[in-house]
Amino acid sequence: MPLLQSKLKDIESDDVLQIVADLCNMAQWPVAEFEQHSLHAFLQLAMTRPPKLLTLDYVALPSALGTRMDKLQRHGFYAVCSELQQGGSLEPFDRVSLLSYLKKRFARHRPAKPRKPTKADRWDAVVQQRRANRR
Repeated sequence: MPLLQSKLKDIESDDVLQIVADLCNMAQWPVAEFEQHSLHAFLQLAMTRPPKLLTLDYVALPSALGTRMDKLQRHGFYAVCSELQQGGSLEPFDRVSLLSYLKKRFARHRPAKPRKPTKADRWDAVVQQRRANRR
């Protein structure tokens, strides 16, 4: 069974569990709450947090989340990253930290920011309000 589809309680790799614990500390979640989740579901949930809260400021250093991908090859979480790439190469991410890689990988799952109204939208609202006031 691929590591991404494993439930958190079934994972034996200390490296992977340490990263899960670091992400839970960052989000201020109890680790026990996510034992029934798969690793992929947990990562999706953790990476949908607001980007300003996904920083290494909330993690005790040294953490594997701050390690660059090229230094991570002997780490247990490198296999997870390979699974996330679905057979693709991790070389383009060599100079990126693990946390930045996870943010980029799961960015498409983050809800889009609401669009700020343009000047034309605001003007249309003014025109509609004036028309409503005439009646």
